[in-house]
Amino acid sequence: MKGTFASLAVVAFAVILLWPNDSFRIFSNGDKPGFVDLFSTFEDGAVKASWDTYHADITSEGKNDRDENPAMISSFYNIVSDWYEYGWGQSFHFAHTKTAESHDDSIRRHEERIADVIGLKPGLTALDVGCGVGGPARAIASHSGGNVQGITINEYQVAKANNYAKEMGLAERVHVVQGDFLEMPFDADKFDVAYAIEATCHAPKLELVYGEVFRTLKPGGVFASYEWLTTPNYDSNNEEHVQAIKDIEYGNALPPIRSFEDVKAAAEAVGFEVISDADLAQDVGTTDVHEMLLTAVDGLVHGGKLNVFTPMHLVVMRKPVTA
Repeated sequence: MKGTFASLAVVAFAVILLWPNDSFRIFSNGDKPGFVDLFSTFEDGAVKASWDTYHADITSEGKNDRDENPAMISSFYNIVSDWYEYGWGQSFHFAHTKTAESHDDSIRRHEERIADVIGLKPGLTALDVGCGVGGPARAIASHSGGNVQGITINEYQVAKANNYAKEMGLAERVHVVQGDFLEMPFDADKFDVAYAIEATCHAPKLELVYGEVFRTLKPGGVFASYEWLTTPNYDSNNEEHVQAIKDIEYGNALPPIRSFEDVKAAAEAVGFEVISDADLAQDVGTTDVHEMLLTAVDGLVHGGKLNVFTPMHLVVMRKPVTA
């Protein structure tokens, strides 16, 4: 089973994306809307406009704009947030699934693990870096009894996240604001702990986002991050390896995917002490949007089979007490 997790984890999402469009028009699953309702919150033409912005950025000549353009990331999430939520749930990340364990249970367990790692508890506040629609934030707050402040660059996700928190009776303890995690609108030494779940991979330079987390953490605070990384098996001279990683980057609006060595160097450069790390994956126009996400699925499956990519390398670091 080693090295196959990424290929297995995206199968359910791939099946949903591959269903014919007509199937979506009549499909409804519990409290989820039919597919034609997914983009009902957008004005006419908004999805196409977001796609055009994203596609122009990601295919521009010269240096890939994913390295420098936070607005492009927001365009990406304008067009994929509802797809992700429909097919994957309110938590946009991977997780191991144990025998006879449901997808929702595996996702929740994965989130509770990071809450336990950072030591969130009643009376403490965690920063969720790149929180999406807030699925993990709500689960982590419920599990730990602590408070969670989320930040996402996408305005659409902010509205959804805060509405979900209100519906769950968590509005007093879970709140999301819009902002760039490279320049966060928070005071220094504000948060007790922090976490990121498959989010900092969008940063053009890890030092930028890690530096902001370091600044806003209280001295002694722990930051844990699930990172998308290449594995030690990745060979930059192997064309198959390179193409698999490029497909993942394209389909997920990413700058070049890093290695653990890159993460460790960036963390230490801004002042963090790296406490531990583990690759947890080793333990075991809407048509245009559709095609882009299928490329992402192909890349994730291929990268997983080749064992050159992991979506869940957990890195735990601490801001020194004397910082």
